[in-house]
Amino acid sequence: MERDYIYQVIANRTGNDIKEVTIDSNLKKELGADSADIHHIMADLAEYFYIAMPKEETDKITYVRDIVNFYIAE
Repeated sequence: MERDYIYQVIANRTGNDIKEVTIDSNLKKELGADSADIHHIMADLAEYFYIAMPKEETDKITYVRDIVNFYIAE
């Protein structure tokens, strides 16, 4: 359920269909996100999960997996 929410936030912020968002998706190259989109995604998720990723870590995000691993212990 949390993973689906993360995928939905990413899809909404990048203008993609949720079916295009996978754990291995590259946020910039495949989903068209820029740095501002990624920061907005993380702000949305911080509100939902009540946990914010430090900015220096947010700047390192490349794949959807990076976000999922931060918010969901696998």
